[in-house]
Amino acid sequence: MLNISSVTRRNFKRHFISNAFIELRFAPHIIDWNSLETEFKKISSQNLQLEVARKTISAELRFETKIESSGKTTHAPITNTKTDGLVAQNKENTFSIQVKNDRIIFSTQRYSGFVDLWEKIEHALSALTPLLKLDKFNWIGIRKINEIAVTNDASLGYTGAGMNKQIFTPINDGVFKPESVSLGYNRYELTEGNTRCIIDSTVRKSTDKSYLLKLDLDFNQKFDPLALSSVKAVASELNTRLFEVFVWSISDDVLKALEAE
Repeated sequence: MLNISSVTRRNFKRHFISNAFIELRFAPHIIDWNSLETEFKKISSQNLQLEVARKTISAELRFETKIESSGKTTHAPITNTKTDGLVAQNKENTFSIQVKNDRIIFSTQRYSGFVDLWEKIEHALSALTPLLKLDKFNWIGIRKINEIAVTNDASLGYTGAGMNKQIFTPINDGVFKPESVSLGYNRYELTEGNTRCIIDSTVRKSTDKSYLLKLDLDFNQKFDPLALSSVKAVASELNTRLFEVFVWSISDDVLKALEAE
């Protein structure tokens, strides 16, 4: 899938991760959200120290066609709402758990490393899997969004934007003048067997002298199915592969900044 060098996963002294997600999918369940809500709230507050727990609602808009006695046709909008999941989050809104009928999504806006995040997830799964009667999963995904504000230093060339030169070749080859680019966007979706990798990168000009770099990386894998006891090992392996893509995606200048004291 990827012809890039293997890199030993390590913790940097700093990072630019604004959001991190780990998603676990399972065979769809028929769930009584009303009865589940009470237990979910209890687990969220007592076991997981999450202060806010609530239902999530989806809405569907459709138009009902009526023909009046006069022969005139009218289209009346009708909105149907339904509960489609539960969500719990901490008071600071930096960590949340979302439960749907076919998945559990864990997200954090205060990433402190995979080990710390997985410790929270493992604790949550020990409480949630008996409640949802889960012992197998069929899909695991890990996603991290990096946002980096960089200065357009002429001495660095366009690599000052923090991206690997190969991602935005037209700019780095001089086809596009760097100073004329207000937005650069690139997306690659790679699939090999049951594994998929998404590399989504954006460079947006903030001012004449600065850019905002956004690097959205996603690794996921399907299974048929995977035992609960194996989930941690698979998630850790996906995280390592995502780390390799991240190191390849950024410029040497950003890598040095991550490793600086």
